[in-house]
Amino acid sequence: MPECGHAYVIPHGEYGFCLNCKKVVEVKEEESTTPFIMPHRIYEITEESWKKASPWPLLPYILVTEYSLYISIINGLDYLIMPILKNGVYSYYSARNISGKAGLKYSYPTGVKKLYWKSSDELTSPIIICEGVADALYCSLISSSVAVLGSYYNGSLDDDFRGKDIILCMDGDSAGVLAAFGIMQQLKGVKSKRIVMLPKNCDPTDLPIGELTKLIMGE
Repeated sequence: MPECGHAYVIPHGEYGFCLNCKKVVEVKEEESTTPFIMPHRIYEITEESWKKASPWPLLPYILVTEYSLYISIINGLDYLIMPILKNGVYSYYSARNISGKAGLKYSYPTGVKKLYWKSSDELTSPIIICEGVADALYCSLISSSVAVLGSYYNGSLDDDFRGKDIILCMDGDSAGVLAAFGIMQQLKGVKSKRIVMLPKNCDPTDLPIGELTKLIMGE
């Protein structure tokens, strides 16, 4: 692990570049067996490999490069790592199993609370709130977006949301509907808020971006 204690590096052969401390560090070869902070074994994703491995066919490759997605190993399985910034540092992640083998579908660091993924440091209205990172990544093509990572927003309103227009775009299932109404009740101090109802059993990533834009923006 790099000297700064953070494990996220862009590899160049035997060495990598740490995005946190900006130093060249040796890339470790051992597998990550416990997901604490950032998994350190990295495989760069090419456009071709993204088309082959992506669990969300409509999610464009440009988002892979824009948000620094990569492939790593957790408990011996290949996972797509979706980094999460905290205070300007790549500190946490949401990981999706893409190995094709049985295992946890999603993996997160242990002990993470009150943390959400957001598409930029400065979120502008309207802000689209989704359940997962992939959904928020996709919605970032439309407007500023946030992922609550499978749980209700906890009510401690951040300045990110205060005075902003909020659009809730949860999954089109019963759990998504319950989450949307739960978050709706907890959000206070926002300029406006509304819920977008997706087709039954559809996630945002299931819809072509044009169709999703019309639903979200009310066009």
